[in-house]
Amino acid sequence: MKRRVLQSVTALLLSASLILEGPAAAFAGQAEPEGVIDAEEAVTAETVSQNETPTPAAPTVGKPASVLATVVDEDTIKLNWAAVSGADGYEVYSNTNGQGYVLHWTFDGGNTTEANVMSTKGASSDQKELNTASTYSFKVRAFIKQDGKNYYGDFSAETATVKPTRTANEWFLTSEPLSYKKILLTWKPVGGVTGYKVYISNKKNGKYKMLETSDAAGAMILKDAAGKNLSLAKTYYFKVQAYINDNGKEYVSELSGPVKAKTMLDKTEINYLSANGSDFVTLKWVKVPGADGYEVYRSKKKSKKGTLIAGGPKMKKLKKRKYVDKDTVPGQKYWYRVRAYKVINKRRYYSDFDLWPTAAATVLASTNFVKEGCVCEKPNVVKLTWSSVKRAKGYFVQRSTSENKGFTTVATVDGGNVTSTEIVQDNGTKYYYQIVCFSDKKKKKTWSYPCDPVLMTSNYFCYPSENYQERCNRVFGQDHYYAYGTQAEADTRMQGVAYTKWSVDPKKTSAGYSVNKADSFLVNKRVQPTVQQIVNEIQNTPVAGVNLKITEVSGYNFGSLYQEDREGVAVTIKVVGGTPGSVEYNSVVNVFAKYGFNRISNYGQTYDPYRFVYVGIH
Repeated sequence: MKRRVLQSVTALLLSASLILEGPAAAFAGQAEPEGVIDAEEAVTAETVSQNETPTPAAPTVGKPASVLATVVDEDTIKLNWAAVSGADGYEVYSNTNGQGYVLHWTFDGGNTTEANVMSTKGASSDQKELNTASTYSFKVRAFIKQDGKNYYGDFSAETATVKPTRTANEWFLTSEPLSYKKILLTWKPVGGVTGYKVYISNKKNGKYKMLETSDAAGAMILKDAAGKNLSLAKTYYFKVQAYINDNGKEYVSELSGPVKAKTMLDKTEINYLSANGSDFVTLKWVKVPGADGYEVYRSKKKSKKGTLIAGGPKMKKLKKRKYVDKDTVPGQKYWYRVRAYKVINKRRYYSDFDLWPTAAATVLASTNFVKEGCVCEKPNVVKLTWSSVKRAKGYFVQRSTSENKGFTTVATVDGGNVTSTEIVQDNGTKYYYQIVCFSDKKKKKTWSYPCDPVLMTSNYFCYPSENYQERCNRVFGQDHYYAYGTQAEADTRMQGVAYTKWSVDPKKTSAGYSVNKADSFLVNKRVQPTVQQIVNEIQNTPVAGVNLKITEVSGYNFGSLYQEDREGVAVTIKVVGGTPGSVEYNSVVNVFAKYGFNRISNYGQTYDPYRFVYVGIH
């Protein structure tokens, strides 16, 4: 009986002890281990088997002290606390923006006394992501593992509220001019934020105004704080701030440091650069939007800045995207570059230079024929005369039966001041001639392009030393005429010469009311007179004291000493001389008829009405 009573007392004392310990454990938030009975069950229990093992008491877990939260950067908050004796691990709880504490991280290991609470983008939902637009506070509790269960101690005191932030250089805020009216801002992204606010100011330390918001870590800036287009003449400063919208509340980060930004004209690019076989270099370049003009620089070395040669402030304005550099030296290599500019308040704002493209070595200018000097002065010989070229050391004379290909050199003329030569060619043959200048015979890069070719036909034109009758006699003989078998055969040998003569409108009653009347006459191709011979004969024919005058001749240079007509070329002549029907007018008609197309029978030969005879003179 005494033994049963003693067991009952022991059970009551044990139950009382558990009743006193239970509330403290619950307040501390620890889990209740299985097998622990409450006070009511302890009172009603009558006996405990002598062979049963008593349930162990819950371990006592200490409370962490000296908990400190330190901001490392926008992604990291470092927690430190004092170790709890006997602890097997710790739990960290966080409170974001005052929304209440949630479990943030669990650390195993009783010796752990610090932890980095880092950005955990993509991690599980109980691991909150840190960002620069939120505020945080933390508390820690320790736990002991026993019989497969965790027993928790009291929470530490809450830390002070902290806010992740980044310094100016950690934002990596940069600016880049995209054109004369666009600036691109970029910065390091922040995880978990709603977006970013962009602020603008005209002074680095001035007042900043919010300009716009952006969802991404970058913004294209087109307007200033007043809503006006950006200007090349102004400097801008920008700052960026992250923000979060959470249940109608907005949380913002610290502002970034300022970044300086300016707009800039686009760079142009030289897309054509050639010496073109002459002693000048032609440049063309790409258009720059918004540019008012361009400047061209030239250098003899790629590494040098170069000399301004066109479009400068004191030079002729260069608006076209083309420039011809004529101040060059044969054989010299040049480098060119171009930059654009825009004028604001009489000041030029420039683009960057493009890269140095290399110009081909410049060469000589091409020459031109002095056409009235390209003549047949004697049988089987043509004389070519051309203009001299500065810096030329000589000339190549080239010939071909085709106007566009097949030219070969038939003569070399040494000396830049020598501008004519004679070339032998077969009687009656046709050749095209061209001239190529050179400063070095052996180096083609110092040769010019050929001039425009001229056609020469030996013995088909008058020689300056012979008159018209002598020419007819040389060509035809037999008293200067030639008989063709048929009209068609004769027609193939004839050449038309067009002219405009002065006349009177018969419908007008006023005397002397003049009109122009087109007319023409035919000459034999083989003996046609030169234009100069016709001009001389008309102008040197006084009629009733009036000298007839030719006022217009197409394709003819009145300043030349003589002008040779090529075979097959029509010439237009305008004559002023008298009233139709008058002596003056009839003399003009007779002059042209002298070179006309006639049926002749009075040259000492028997008249044959079916035989057409075409002669050079009457």
